[in-house]
Formats: sequence, structure tokens, C-alpha cells
Amino acid sequence: MNTREALSKIFYRPREVFAALKQDRRGGRILFLLVAIALVDMTITGLSSSWLQSDDLGASIERVEMSELGNANDPGVVLRTRTNTDTEVEYSSESVNYRFGVSSHKRSISFPTFLDVVLTFFGFALLLVIEATYFRIVGAIIGLDLKIDQWFALVAFSRIPGDVCIFLITILLTLVFLISSELMGLESATLLRLIHGNTSSFPSVDYFLEYWYFAGIWVIALQTIGFRDWSGRSTSVSLAIVVAPSVLFYGIWWWLVS
Repeated sequence: MNTREALSKIFYRPREVFAALKQDRRGGRILFLLVAIALVDMTITGLSSSWLQSDDLGASIERVEMSELGNANDPGVVLRTRTNTDTEVEYSSESVNYRFGVSSHKRSISFPTFLDVVLTFFGFALLLVIEATYFRIVGAIIGLDLKIDQWFALVAFSRIPGDVCIFLITILLTLVFLISSELMGLESATLLRLIHGNTSSFPSVDYFLEYWYFAGIWVIALQTIGFRDWSGRSTSVSLAIVVAPSVLFYGIWWWLVS
């Protein structure tokens, strides 16, 4: 099974893909794909942000001393205005310059920097290595003769469906946000929070709308299938082994913040 076929079948025939990965390890190439998806997602997410632009405008109103006006109702008296582009405020007996600013929001594409690329790559690499090492240790304890690069391929492929799904949802939400804000002038705060992942804590409505959690559930399901097929253990035991690190991590985090 080649890489392209494996990437396709991981969505609907994961067992075939994991059976092939046990013989042919290709996790390294998938790491680069995960990084690419994350960077493009970062760029798409940036489209929902805006930067503030201030436009400096000026106007000058000429004035004449009251002693020279004579009768204020005289139709010959004319007050004139003219545009002024000077950067300083000037006062004189002949004219007074007024300056004011107008703020406007502009949108622009912000591409990931070199530092973003490096941090994303090493972040994914570290995460996959930690997960692969965990499965390698557990596998060795229960007597599985599997190398760490095999586990690395399993955990890398298990992340593809969820990441792709989240990427497509981000594109859809961003398009809806841009259309509503640019064409109708309505910026949805809920959409903005969902796109940027700034949702409220449990058990708010925004918390349950956070679609990023769906990717994590998909990863757990695929890793459970892979571990079950490779180890021969039951589904419940495989699920317990897969979710144990997450339960331990969130348990420690909850203890620290509470």
C-alpha cells in the first residue's frame, strides 16, 4: 500500500492501513504533512483577524477679527474652509487648523513566520515521539516485539483524519465569518471565538461548540483500533491504554488549577 492510498483509506478502512504500517513504516513523511496542514490552518485563521488603521485628516477654517467684520449679518462676509495636510496644529490671527483622526479596520493575509514553522515542526515531532515512546514501553511490557518507528507511524497516521476535518471546518467558518462581516457588516463574536479556539470553560455552550475536541476523539478511536489490532487485546483494554496519558495529564492540570 503506497502513501497516497494509505492517506485515503485511513478515513474509512483504518485497519487495512495499520496492518500495512506494521510492515512498512512511513511516519516521517506524515509528520511533514501534519505540519503543512497546521501552517495553512494558521494562515486561514489569520484571515478572521483585522488590524486597526488610523487616518489623520485636517481642515483649516479662516477667521477674521471681529473688528474687521463690521456687521456680522453683512452678506459680504464669507467664512471659507480648505483642506490642510500639515502634520502640526497652527494657530494665528488669520486661521485655525483643526486635526482629527478616523479609525478603520483592515484585513490582510498574515503568513506564518520562519519561527512559526520551526516551532510547529518541533512541536509535532515532540508530541509524536512522546506518544510513540509510550506505546513502545507499554508494548514491551505486554510482550509486543514492535519498534518505536512502527508506533511513530501509527500515531502519525491516526492524526490525519481529525486534522483534515478540523482544517475543512476552519475554512468553512472563516468564509462564513468573512461574508457576514464584509458584506453585511455583522461580526459574530461566537464564530470568532470558535475559529481562534477562545471558548469559555466547561460547561458553557461555547465549550460544547468547540470543534477541535472532535479531532481528539477521532485520534483516540483510531489509536484504539491500531493498538487492538497490533496487540490482540480487547477493545476496552486498548481504549484504557490509549486514554491513560490524557486522563493523567488532565487530572494533574485540574489539580493544579483548582
